[in-house]
Amino acid sequence: MSDASRAAAAPDGQRPRRPTKDELLAAAGKTVPDLIKPDLTVLFVGINPGLYTAAIGHHFGRPGNRFWPALFESGFTPRLLTPCEEAELLSYGLGLTNLVARATRAASELAADAVRTTLEDPEFGFTGLHAAAAVADTLGTGDTVLLGASNPVRDASWVGLPFDGVDTYAPRGAAGIDGSVSQAVGVALATQAAHPDEPRAPRTVALLGDVTFLHDVGGLLIGPNEPHPENLTIVVANDDGGGIFETLEIGAEPLRASFERAFGTPHGASICELCAGYGVAHREVTSLRELLDALMDTTEAPLGLSVIEARTTRTTRRALHRALQGKIAL
Repeated sequence: MSDASRAAAAPDGQRPRRPTKDELLAAAGKTVPDLIKPDLTVLFVGINPGLYTAAIGHHFGRPGNRFWPALFESGFTPRLLTPCEEAELLSYGLGLTNLVARATRAASELAADAVRTTLEDPEFGFTGLHAAAAVADTLGTGDTVLLGASNPVRDASWVGLPFDGVDTYAPRGAAGIDGSVSQAVGVALATQAAHPDEPRAPRTVALLGDVTFLHDVGGLLIGPNEPHPENLTIVVANDDGGGIFETLEIGAEPLRASFERAFGTPHGASICELCAGYGVAHREVTSLRELLDALMDTTEAPLGLSVIEARTTRTTRRALHRALQGKIAL
C-alpha cells in the first residue's frame, strides 16, 4: 500500500497532524496515556515514547512505524488503523503501555545521561560524539543503523546504542574501514527487500568517519540497472582526519610535533563535490541542531540515497574524553 492509498484509507480527522521541528524538540519529557482496560487479551509494551509519538499524543505515531501494519498483517485488527485510531484497539481486547512513561530523544538517553550532560557544554563544540548522539536520538523502532569503524562505533556505544527495536550493524575485524559505504548500501538494500509490501522502504542510517567514507567513496556508484537504496542516509562525521588518535598517547601535547602529518592526516577533500560527481544528494551541517533537523527531515521525506556531512572538530576530543572520565567509567 502506497503512502497515498494509506492516507486515503484513513478517514479525515484520523490522520495524525505532522508536528513541527520545534514541537518535536519540546516533546522530551512528555507522556502518552496508557491504553488499558480490564481483561485484555494482549497488552503491547513499548520501551518509551519517541519524540514524534509524544508530540502528536498517539502511540507509535512516527511515519513509517511498522507497528500498525504489523497488527493488521498478523490479524490482530481487521483493517489497518492509524495512530489516531488507537482507542479502537480496546474493542479488540488489545492494549498499549510503555516501560518508561516519559518521552526521550531516544532510548539511549535513559542509559547515557552523564554523556549527554557533558555534550551540553559549549566548550567542546560540535564533535563526532555529538553526531553519534544526534543519530541515536533520531532513530525509531524499525530503523536500521550501520556504524563505521574507529570513533563512530565507540561514540555510538557511549550514547546508548545498541537498543531494542533498532537493527544495528558494526562491521569489525580484519576488514577495518574497507568497504563501509558499500556495506551501508547493501544493508539498506537487504532491509528494503525484506519488506517489499511496506508503504515506504524502512529507514537505514549509516554513521561513518570522513576517512572511512573517503576510503570507499566509490561505493556511491550504483549502475542504472541495479537496485538503489530508497531510504538510506549516510552521516559523515568529518573532522578532517584521524580523530581517534587525538585521544591516544600520541595525541598528548608533548608528542604533537609530528602528529598532524603522521596521525591527524588532514585531507581537505570536498565531500560535497564528490557526492555531486556521483549524483548523490548532499547536505552540510555545522551544529548539533542543524544535524538533528537534517535527520528529522529524512524521517519525513526519504531522499533515496543521501549524505549528511557533519563538519565536526577533533581539537577538543582529548578534553572531552577527560571530562567523560570524570563522570563515567570508560
